Amino acid sequence: MALLRELNAVLGIPATLHDAGVTAESFDAMADDAMKSGNIAVNPRATTKADVLALYQKAL
Repeated sequence: MALLRELNAVLGIPATLHDAGVTAESFDAMADDAMKSGNIAVNPRATTKADVLALYQKAL
């Protein structure tokens, strides 16, 4: 895991949504967009907007 974190740092890949400049205030709009994506339809687990918001909060 440490090597992956190091590689991401070298490549400039943010470790968290916060590091990427995302704020909690943008979560609702992001979740709306996620729910419209084709990814939700093919997810083997039923996903709700609340699920998406919880993932964003955890990644912040």
